[in-house]
Amino acid sequence: MSALLIALSAVGAVVAALLVFRRLSGAPSYSAVLSAAHCVEVAERLVPIKAAALGRIQSGDQPPEATPDPADVRRVVSSAGLRIFYTITGVQDRFIHHYSISVGNYTPHAVGRTFALYIGRVLGAELPRIQVARSSNAVWHVVFELSAEEHQEYAARAVEVPSAGRAAELYAECFREGHSLDLQQFTTRTLV
Repeated sequence: MSALLIALSAVGAVVAALLVFRRLSGAPSYSAVLSAAHCVEVAERLVPIKAAALGRIQSGDQPPEATPDPADVRRVVSSAGLRIFYTITGVQDRFIHHYSISVGNYTPHAVGRTFALYIGRVLGAELPRIQVARSSNAVWHVVFELSAEEHQEYAARAVEVPSAGRAAELYAECFREGHSLDLQQFTTRTLV
């Protein structure tokens, strides 16, 4: 009996240490990231991010922005720690839309690929139009290209924020679709 108590105490100590480490390391709570309320929050946050990206279209002859300024309104960090950065680059008569997604220092596949598709759905850009890739530092990247006419239609279309029930359904659909993604390792040549 005492050996069992010692073993259970050791397991408890390991679990407690892991919880303390997770708390101190700033790792997000994935239950919060995956909640329906968070999905609604992300959709709500896409409204000003899309407007900001449309208001600051970069020229194709400029180098791409690698790291966003924390004050840049095209960047947001959700209450659960999901980071989104959205840019648009104009190249001749085409518009290349790019958003990146990350959570802390490591973004798991289930979170990255699912939110890549979920954000695309909420914005109105879905498979097969979007291309999804993951960089070596676990940041997820999504790119879609629109003609000038498509871009005007896209710009005029409002972001539809789903109810909590619909957000949960969309997230579940995107989670299932995410397993069939043709995922690429991100390089600047991969998606543009």
